[in-house]
Amino acid sequence: MTRILAALLLMILVLSAGATTVTAGKVYGDQAPAEAFYPYLTGNWRGASFNFFEPSIAIFVHVIGDPLRESEAQRFFSRSLAELDQQTRAEGLVFWTSQVDGVKALSVSADSLERLIAALDSNQTLQSAIETLTRPELSEPFTPVDLKGVVANKTWSSSGYAPVVFPGLFANPDYSEPGIFLMEDEQTSRTPQVTAIAGLINDQRDISTLKEIHNLIQAIAPYNRLGQ
Repeated sequence: MTRILAALLLMILVLSAGATTVTAGKVYGDQAPAEAFYPYLTGNWRGASFNFFEPSIAIFVHVIGDPLRESEAQRFFSRSLAELDQQTRAEGLVFWTSQVDGVKALSVSADSLERLIAALDSNQTLQSAIETLTRPELSEPFTPVDLKGVVANKTWSSSGYAPVVFPGLFANPDYSEPGIFLMEDEQTSRTPQVTAIAGLINDQRDISTLKEIHNLIQAIAPYNRLGQ
């Protein structure tokens, strides 16, 4: 419950920023390599698979063996997949800035996820390229005020990476099968109690909705019951 409250408060703070201009972009690739960039990015960044590319400021990250297709290698890395992998194997890590479909982009290719993580932490040239790409004065504005797109922005296709924590314990459902994806069990079923609680929250999908969720959780489990 403490984590839920913290997450809600963070969302409230972000939304309360109003029309603050921040850097907005996406990191495209397999899920684990894309998410490895998050600690090094400022502004509003999300991740998505290569096939969900939209023309906006972007980072393309390829790790040998990921689902990058030949057409995507040509488009995002300006070379064939075989040429890209050959160069990557020879050097371990390659990266460059360019424009893809008229927008600024940073293309990064690594021979392993471990190599990529180490480079993000210690390669000053790569860090400088990321900083240049994400400078607000060089980026298009983004106003984070709409909650309706939150679910839609989780655009990951099937990933070859096992979860980092407790490998094998967590598995994504088959999103193409609504009967499985929307399955209810005794912990997630819409009971009369859950329906009654949900009915107490407004459906404005803005800052007022978050405030009501926070206040309701606080009423159900106040701080002194959470050991705070």
